[in-house]
Amino acid sequence: MKDFHDWNKKKIKINENITYNHPKEKEIWWCSIGVNIGSEVYGKGSGYTRPVLVINAEGSECFIGIPLTSNVKKKIFLYYKN
Repeated sequence: MKDFHDWNKKKIKINENITYNHPKEKEIWWCSIGVNIGSEVYGKGSGYTRPVLVINAEGSECFIGIPLTSNVKKKIFLYYKN
């Protein structure tokens, strides 16, 4: 079961942080994504974090990113085009 109450407490602490980092395109950052409704991607662990690939840096306070997986695949997947 998703713990929205715990995430809201952490979100308030994150919002109080007045330090801004400046991500650059093509960097991977660990971000607190949180708990989302439905089947949207959400963070893992006590910090609700996930690695995110920065696609577009939109100024000093925001960016567009794609959440990545934190699991390492043990199998090698190959793609064959016919």
